[in-house]
Amino acid sequence: MTERRARDRRKRGVEVRLTSRDEILIRALARFRIADTGSLVRVCFEGVRRDTAARRLRLLYDAGWLDLRVPGRDKENLYVLGPRGRRLVAEQKGAVCGPPRGSLEHHLGIVRAWAAVASHGIPELEVVRALPDWEIRERLGAAGSELVPDLLVRFRFRGQPVSLSIEVDLGTESLPTLTDKIRRYEALRDDPAGLFGARGFGLGLVLGDRRREQQIREVLEAEWHGWSLVWSDPSEFSPVVRTALGVAAGPLTASPYRKGSDADLSAVPPSDPKEADTGL
Repeated sequence: MTERRARDRRKRGVEVRLTSRDEILIRALARFRIADTGSLVRVCFEGVRRDTAARRLRLLYDAGWLDLRVPGRDKENLYVLGPRGRRLVAEQKGAVCGPPRGSLEHHLGIVRAWAAVASHGIPELEVVRALPDWEIRERLGAAGSELVPDLLVRFRFRGQPVSLSIEVDLGTESLPTLTDKIRRYEALRDDPAGLFGARGFGLGLVLGDRRREQQIREVLEAEWHGWSLVWSDPSEFSPVVRTALGVAAGPLTASPYRKGSDADLSAVPPSDPKEADTGL
C-alpha cells in the first residue's frame, strides 16, 4: 500500500513549467499575502473542476512556487508564496511581503471578499482597482487615518465610475462600534475629499455569519443614506451587486482569470508599489 504523503510535505524533484494562469496566480497571491484554496480557485480557475485546480496547486507547491499551511484536518489549505514564487515577484519588481499582523481570520475574510469582487462576472461592471487595507496603509501613507476600509474597490459601471467600501464583520466588534464606523462613512460620503478620493461610494458589509444580520441591516437603514450591500458567502456577491445596481439577471461572462489565458489584472494587478492608485 502506498504511503499517503502529508499535505505539507513536498514531493522532491517536481518541476513545473509556468503557464500564464500560474503567473497570474503567483502575482495575485503576492497581493493577497495568504489565501485559502477556495479564494484562489474562484479567482484563477474559473470553469475548471475543483479537483483539477487542487492538483495544479499541489504541483506548484511541490515545485516550490507556493508554500502552504495546514490549519486543521477539516480545513482548507492556506497558501503563501514559496521561494521560487517570491523570486519571480521580486524579479518583476513587485512587493514580497508576509501576511499582515493581526487577526488571520479577518485577513482571510478580506481576501474572500476580494476574490468575490474579482470574479463577479457581470459584463456591465468592470473592476478598475481594488485596494485592501494593508496596501492602503503601506502604500498610501494612511497609517494615521481614522477610517481605513477593509477593501476599497473602484468599478466602471456602464462607463461611469462607481466605488465601494467593504467592511468584513466577524462579530468581534460591538454594534455600537460598528454603528460609529458607519456614521463616519456617512460623513465622508459627500465630503469634497471623499474616502481616499472616492465620493458617493457604496458601503458593503461582509458577514462572517448571519447571527446579527438583521441588526446590521437596521443600523444601515438608520445611519447610512447611500447604496449598500450585505452578503455572507462569496457566491452571494454577484446577485446582491446586481440588485443594488439594477442589472438584469442573465448569463454571466467568464472570470477574467480563465483557463490559463492572458488576463486583465485590473482586479488583482501586479504587486508593485508604482501601481498604487489613490484616484478612487
